[in-house]
Amino acid sequence: MSIKDEADDAAIGRVAEPRKGMLHTTLAGVSGKPKIIHYNFKKLINIGPFATLLMTGTVFNLDRNLWINMAKYMVLHALAALMLTFLNPDIEDFAANSMPNINRATENLQRFCPFLFGLF
Repeated sequence: MSIKDEADDAAIGRVAEPRKGMLHTTLAGVSGKPKIIHYNFKKLINIGPFATLLMTGTVFNLDRNLWINMAKYMVLHALAALMLTFLNPDIEDFAANSMPNINRATENLQRFCPFLFGLF
């Protein structure tokens, strides 16, 4: 190991040692929050998504905003379903009046998405 490598290692300075969990290994960052440095993908795949849903280190536990946004979308979806069911119970009328606009918007999105993804 060269002197430069030793100096780089000393400059990094760990706050804590890595902690091994069931699915991942974390290391405390400068802020003190744990940062995921390694996933055990074999265990993640073998255990399955529903068993690991509420485990630490999964995308569902990285930030509370994910749950808040999911709740917003669920409420919005429920309101739209209730409005469609109770305010306009005639499905044929809805299909005749609203579906052409929805289909046009869907076609525009289908044309736009490949262009957008092509930029990356």
